[in-house]
Order: sequence, then structure tokens, then C-alpha cells
Amino acid sequence: MINYEEEKQKYVSFCGFYCRNCDSFTGKKQRTAQRALDIIKRKETEFERLFEDKDIRENIIKILTKQALWLCPGCKALVNDPKAGYICKIRQCCSNKNLDLCSECEEYPCKMLINHPTVIKLHGVENLMKIKEKGIKQWLDEQKMRRCFDE
Repeated sequence: MINYEEEKQKYVSFCGFYCRNCDSFTGKKQRTAQRALDIIKRKETEFERLFEDKDIRENIIKILTKQALWLCPGCKALVNDPKAGYICKIRQCCSNKNLDLCSECEEYPCKMLINHPTVIKLHGVENLMKIKEKGIKQWLDEQKMRRCFDE
């Protein structure tokens, strides 16, 4: 049984994305990157022929290695983490206002949210509107169903 309030507080990003549906959170990106690295290792000669430039090969391996090692804990897990690295302005704004979601803000939807490339890519504003319209319980139930179909 889903604890909807806990899910909202831990796994629904401030900008309206459900972490449990994210490939970086679930580890799908990491597993894919590791498989690519394993293939490169097994097919090293073909990889070298495909990418003759050594710098390009090293960059590909560097990017895949970084991706294979990083598992996203979710933006809400990073709120009070000084080692979080990238400081998301949206996360910072909501955290400062003690909000769980941008849609709880008096200024919603603000320019920062509407113009943020990741929010646009992940349909955050649309998700936040659906949460306001349907409620968090129904929206999370739909997200859980989506996750089941994606697996």
C-alpha cells in the first residue's frame, strides 16, 4: 500500500517528476552504461577501429564510467546535502519556502519553472497541473501503473 504523503515528500520532485519512473533513480541508466562498457572491453579492437581518435575513445569511456557509477537519490534527498554538487534553483527555491511542490507556491507557475529545460523535457508543469487537478493520490496511482508497464 502506498503512503501517498511519504511518496510526495520523498519521490515527487519539486518540479513535478516522479523519481521512481526515472532511469537515473531506478538504475536503468547505470546498468545500460555498464553494459556498454562491458561490450567495449570485449570488443576493444572494433571499438578502436570505429573511433580511431584516442581522445574520442577516452571521452566515451569517461562519460560511460561516470554514468555507470552515479545513481540519483532524488532531488528531495539532496536538499540538505552540502555535497550534492549541482544546486538546482528550483529545488533551492522550494526548499527555502518549505514547499513539497512548486504548485504549492503563490507564484506558480513562475518563469524559472516554465523555462527550465529539464522541466520542459520531463513535462513537469503538466504533471503539477495534473496533481492539482486530480490530487496526489490519483496521480501517484497513475505513475505506479506507468512504472509497471515500463518494466
